[in-house]
Amino acid sequence: MKSNLRAAMCVATLAFVASACSDPAPRGSSNTEPDPKQESNKPATGDPLAEAALAPYRAKLLDIAFDAASRYPVNPHKKSRGRAQESVVLASLELDQPKRALRYADKVGNWRRGACYAEFARYCAEKGATDGLDETLDRALKLADKMLTSDTEQAWRRDRIRAKVARAFEALGKRDRAAALQKGAVDSEKHRVGSRAPELDEQAAFDAKIAFVDEVLATGGFDQSRNALELCVDLFDRFYDDPARRDALERRIRTGFETLPEQVRIELLADTTERALRHDDRKKALELVTVADEVLDGARWLPEDEIALAARLAALRYRAGDGSKARDTLAALRKRFTQKRGAIQNFWRGKALRPLAEAHVAIEDVDGARAIYLLALTEGAINPNARPRANDFVATCVSMAVHDVEPDAEVWSRIESILEGLQDPW
Repeated sequence: MKSNLRAAMCVATLAFVASACSDPAPRGSSNTEPDPKQESNKPATGDPLAEAALAPYRAKLLDIAFDAASRYPVNPHKKSRGRAQESVVLASLELDQPKRALRYADKVGNWRRGACYAEFARYCAEKGATDGLDETLDRALKLADKMLTSDTEQAWRRDRIRAKVARAFEALGKRDRAAALQKGAVDSEKHRVGSRAPELDEQAAFDAKIAFVDEVLATGGFDQSRNALELCVDLFDRFYDDPARRDALERRIRTGFETLPEQVRIELLADTTERALRHDDRKKALELVTVADEVLDGARWLPEDEIALAARLAALRYRAGDGSKARDTLAALRKRFTQKRGAIQNFWRGKALRPLAEAHVAIEDVDGARAIYLLALTEGAINPNARPRANDFVATCVSMAVHDVEPDAEVWSRIESILEGLQDPW
């Protein structure tokens, strides 16, 4: 079994690209363990894409997750495979591992490779690493164009890539190119850029953007309204130190979502709370998370959705300074999972447990988080089919890596066992 786990982790020893924005060279695999010194590399002076130091176990979790994601049979599980692979790419960027992210992106097997290239390019642009980005973005756009060459593909996939490329161009200051990519986009992908444009520093331009949001909220459908409010959240963050603009945006976030489903409303409020916490405004964060709790309490939920949403809000409440209520809520949610377990399909139990584990990290209870992650791994391995097991497994490994929870011997053993079991029937 140990040799199998070592094989699963072999990606950690693959050769890194010399330049993060150039075409990667072909890579082979190795049967050796990852080198901790390599995995915890120190940023090189003057390198805008130097990778942050990463604990070896976090690197292993990412490699194992990507290995598991790559085991799905392309036929008939191409969609699930690409979605799982993309999640590991995004986690790598979140952990400031751009070269690792690009290695993974090169192996994503469907249209999501283009989306990954675009996310990588935006990361590069925001770090000021612009060498080779035109080529990377061109590759992403070529993959987007391929979406319309097959009857099996859908326009939204092309437009999803183009929207991500547009955000990369926006980060590069190329606003005209960003705007051009949004023309003719399907509703779900419209209005996903525009929060970082420099001209928004002028009051007239800001007023025009607010007028645009108001028009969308008055006449737009679900996708357009959600995207407009997400834009408001980004602008709320950007103009946080301007009380008049911030308050105008907050009013729209809190009143403009009445026609949206409760889950979307809670997610918007949670994202806005995150922005307030970035600016160390605990009072505002507590006010916003309280509004989100009221929305949660006023609706009926499937138990897995209720637990997941309530756990995220409890973590935000803790960070906003209300530790006592946050801990009480998490203890109640843990009991609720036990009580409602039988009513939750086995392939959805991890969906409830991962946010609960992440919330325990937020309240600085790492041992509690580790125990819940072990439970998530166990519950996610029950289904007789490998596809739902792999979905859950990848998500749990990524969550542990991102939230910095080191597996103990029991958790590593469970990870190894589940990885070995990812085989037919899928």
